[in-house]
Amino acid sequence: MMIFEFNLSDNISYQYRGINKILKKDNLNDILNLLANKILRNGVDQNGYTLIYSYEIKVVNWEYKAYLSYLLSVGFLERDYYLNTEDNKKPYGYRFTEKMKEIIELSGIIYRPNQNESKKKIQKHDKNVSISSDVFDRLKKDFLGAEIIYNLKNGQIEKTKDEWGNFYKIEKWLHNNVELNKWKKGYVSFSWSSERLYTNFVRLSSNIRANNIQLNGEKIVEFDVKSSFPLMLAMYCLNKTPEIIDDYDFKNYCTAVINGTFYNELMSGLNDNRNSTKGDMESDLSTRLLSKKEAKTLFQMYLNGNNNKVHYLNGVSCDINSYMEYKYPSIHQVLVQLKDEGKKPYDELVQLETKLIFEIIEELYDSFSDIKILTCHDAIYVPKSFEVRTRAIWDKHMNNIKSILPVEHEIELDYSNLESLGIFCDDDDDWD
Repeated sequence: MMIFEFNLSDNISYQYRGINKILKKDNLNDILNLLANKILRNGVDQNGYTLIYSYEIKVVNWEYKAYLSYLLSVGFLERDYYLNTEDNKKPYGYRFTEKMKEIIELSGIIYRPNQNESKKKIQKHDKNVSISSDVFDRLKKDFLGAEIIYNLKNGQIEKTKDEWGNFYKIEKWLHNNVELNKWKKGYVSFSWSSERLYTNFVRLSSNIRANNIQLNGEKIVEFDVKSSFPLMLAMYCLNKTPEIIDDYDFKNYCTAVINGTFYNELMSGLNDNRNSTKGDMESDLSTRLLSKKEAKTLFQMYLNGNNNKVHYLNGVSCDINSYMEYKYPSIHQVLVQLKDEGKKPYDELVQLETKLIFEIIEELYDSFSDIKILTCHDAIYVPKSFEVRTRAIWDKHMNNIKSILPVEHEIELDYSNLESLGIFCDDDDDWD
């Protein structure tokens, strides 16, 4: 459990039902902590609310009504009836207001671990790890030597907004504060699972990694595989079915992936399909436009889900299976066959991704004895001073992949001789 110390005033004078109350900072913190921990544990619904029963608030503060009234009246919290419950009760859901999320700051965090929680979970190299022991051990040493630049007294970590830029993602901000706090206090994790390396570093948001973690006293630089899963899917299809290289839809797919337009095209295509029957019903939220981030999530659901299932995301439906079958039939068929064999596309693609990343890491370690590296699935991070040298090796591996995949080439036509053939002329003909 986390105990957040919010920057609030103490001994606040507040009129509640005609009686002047003096509100204590600690009691306000108790209610805000309840909401914060609920958000971390249970998440929020599509409107940002988290379910909290009144008896839960009463447990942390038996005089909660005056304190809750204050937090609602000054615009720190909002509440509404929470409908996603299995019982017939009508409890409230609570959320931080945008005003509160913008000004909220932490003065400290106290972590209370579970009774059986181990402070250090450091895995040794064994037969389940598919990379060499030398690389594994060196990565472990680099991770344990990483420097955490996190001090709430010197400044707050960055808050980010949702994919539309409208709402602060307070749950992400709380999560990142928790993870940085635990890591700095010595609660470390370094383990291998499902062909991926999981560490405290992995559990941070990308912007928090870049701004709060250093190697060799330097800022770190990220190198990531663009459109990793679409790219790995192309490689898998080519390995599994070499003749697919001549299929037009496969070339079209590879061109979009290599050019970095795949997710944009997927988003546009899905939105066109979903809104084709909307007509004049602009209030129909079930056919609202999908964001690029939602298109990425739907692609993950397509890879791992049922071939015949219409997927639901954030309250709307989307038949990405039909779209992919129509747009990229040869790729879709490879995935159908893979799933029919009882295999999981996710596992197959992660293996390819991991193989690529660790081939690059091994070459970097062999080339530079003093380089330090942190990993996050499809990305690596190195000290700023190694950026140029890392770029050369990284680009070499990326270009090797691109050279294998087929792309569509625009045909350039020479129009210089068309006039002499009488096809084009300068006469002002009347075409009426």
